[in-house]
Amino acid sequence: MIDDILSVAEIKEIDKRINFQSDTLKYLENLLIQHPDSFYLKTLLVYFDSESFRSTELSSQLENIENTYAKLGVSIHHLAKHHYDLYFAFVRHSIELDLTNLNRWSKLEYYNYLLDTDTDEAIEYYKTLLALYPDFLHLQLAKSESDRLNGQEAFAINELIQFENTHITNNSNLFFAIGNCHLSLFQIKEAKLYFEKALTNFENPYAYNGLSWVEFYEYNYESAHMYSQKALDIMPNEADFCWRHAINLSVVLEPEFAFIYFEKAILNSNDNTKSEQYFISYIDCLVLNGEYEKAFKKHEEFKELNDSNFIKTKYEIVFCYFLNDNFNKAVSKLNAFKTDFPDLYDEMKQVLFEIGVDLRL
Repeated sequence: MIDDILSVAEIKEIDKRINFQSDTLKYLENLLIQHPDSFYLKTLLVYFDSESFRSTELSSQLENIENTYAKLGVSIHHLAKHHYDLYFAFVRHSIELDLTNLNRWSKLEYYNYLLDTDTDEAIEYYKTLLALYPDFLHLQLAKSESDRLNGQEAFAINELIQFENTHITNNSNLFFAIGNCHLSLFQIKEAKLYFEKALTNFENPYAYNGLSWVEFYEYNYESAHMYSQKALDIMPNEADFCWRHAINLSVVLEPEFAFIYFEKAILNSNDNTKSEQYFISYIDCLVLNGEYEKAFKKHEEFKELNDSNFIKTKYEIVFCYFLNDNFNKAVSKLNAFKTDFPDLYDEMKQVLFEIGVDLRL
């Protein structure tokens, strides 16, 4: 027995079901009501609801159990808390305890780890896992997202459609992934089609967020705002959703609310690259609304993330002071810029002179 409560056959059936239905969390919750002592089900609940308070409670119940699934549940909890050393240690422990090749979830987590550390090894590991679990949708989704982020969107779309045709699945996350690849290629019509398919039988917040991007690109700002709100209604603390909503709010001329959601996006982000995007958008919004002091202060936080973007955006704000005839404050900010970036000070003075600002006055 892999689990103290469930048989191997029951575990296989659960694995199959959570691949091909959309409302996974509700399905697992109902199963746990029937089998309240199953640490396998508790592990999957941690996996699919890793940032909830319940995740903390369930992972503490699993921590001292020497079982492949229990160790996986604890690892996912540590990943959600950004304890990366502990996360990987528990993933490795989970794999070491897996003698039957039934625990596909630990192997998926190890594959995700390899994607961030060793691309060549990740490719070989993906082939091994695909041979073991040809119908494992979450493995294909992880592979396709990696391909999308590496500029291979067309390849990812083909693989996802091939998976759909082979396994005759009607999965919301699969349709979202295809739509997201089309969106990355700026194929707006195709992206919209797949995001809408993702919402056919399931309230998928990522698909709502995708439609918000689509409507924004088509200049339908009220619709974009409506869709980003729908995404947030389901996942109110998702950083990307907060960012998308903030941009929409800024466009529909509700900057005070936009500032709130930019702050929320930054607070909830655990990805430095994305945090830079959030900061830049936030600062742009502040500048466009004449909030130069707030924008300037925001740079002191932003500086820790990326020096090059920090220089660029701070440079732009100094110009805004001059362009809006706020000369005394502009000179003060220019002096602060000189302190931070003495090598660029003369260049900035020259550019200012060329647009009609004479600092000798």
